[in-house]
Amino acid sequence: MRVGIITYDFYPPIGGQGVYVYEIYRRLLDRDLMEIYVFSNRKNDLKNSFYASCPAIFGLGPILFSVYINLRIKEWVRQNELDVVHIQGGPGGVFLLINPGVPVVYTAHHTYAQQYRYFGRRFYKLLMKLEKHGYVMAKKIIAVSSTTKSSLTDDYDVPSEKITLLPNGVDFHIFRPLSRVKKVPYSILYVGRLDKRKGLYYLIKAMKHITKELPTARLYIIGSGHLRNNLEQLIKNERVNNNVVFLGNVPLDDLVKWYNKAEVFVLPSLFEGFGIVVLEAIACGTPVVGTNVPGIVDIIEHEKTGVLVSPKSELGLKEQLVYLLSSPKIRRKLTHKSRKRLERKFEWKVIVERLTELYHDVAYGKL
Repeated sequence: MRVGIITYDFYPPIGGQGVYVYEIYRRLLDRDLMEIYVFSNRKNDLKNSFYASCPAIFGLGPILFSVYINLRIKEWVRQNELDVVHIQGGPGGVFLLINPGVPVVYTAHHTYAQQYRYFGRRFYKLLMKLEKHGYVMAKKIIAVSSTTKSSLTDDYDVPSEKITLLPNGVDFHIFRPLSRVKKVPYSILYVGRLDKRKGLYYLIKAMKHITKELPTARLYIIGSGHLRNNLEQLIKNERVNNNVVFLGNVPLDDLVKWYNKAEVFVLPSLFEGFGIVVLEAIACGTPVVGTNVPGIVDIIEHEKTGVLVSPKSELGLKEQLVYLLSSPKIRRKLTHKSRKRLERKFEWKVIVERLTELYHDVAYGKL
């Protein structure tokens, strides 16, 4: 069976979709009786990886990439004799407007309807209509969270039986506690894109309050994005220059070390499709503070696998971060059983096995 994954993000990943595709790709690449191909906007030297270059003009990279994909998709299917096409969709993903002539699996990482509810931009209404074309053509839709599944049924009238709930995962062999890595006292870690929906504005505002109680507290930010200059200016305005450090993008080995160095991990998003970095932090034995929003609540059970706060609440972030930074016993309690709880549900090996079964069912008419 030949599967073609079409995605804007791949390797090296710039976000959760890229991580998702790469983890699937590397586990299926050498599997017997299966060939995996990836068509993306990320240039690399990986086997069966095809680079479809498309400029990111005015932040419209995924949309322009989608236009290019729809012009070429039938040609790619024919040239590579694909049996199944797997589209990575949702905001930051691909719109499918042309029937590729083979069965389609469509992963909704989240939907434009979810994004519209949080940001209210009319442009998203148009994108919802384009997005729905892919849902109609798909033989099976994968929702990575329960809230995304609800959006598919409620906002797009997708029949529930057409949707499979299959979350993102984490590699518990890579993301693990490192006994030789020492914690940095009063350290807070954020990992992700630097964009509006990640809630970094509220986190930096919270740092002003945190440093009044814990002057040596420091926030380390891993990731890149178009808000970097704005955030640097905000840091100056809030006078926390010495308490916030931008690390940019880091190699995987260093990322795992930073998860282990941090005393607390924080994800202050306004909403998430699926907070894969939350899983990575918990897998490394680091307690998590996250916002009570879709995508994060699928992972964090309040005061059992992490701590939840209201979105857009700098004081809520401040209270919980100060509480955890000041309470080693509470941090140990949160991390003691969290990893075991999540291993059973979010191990990539289990997720990829289920995905492989779905590919077979779609390709050979069992659905």
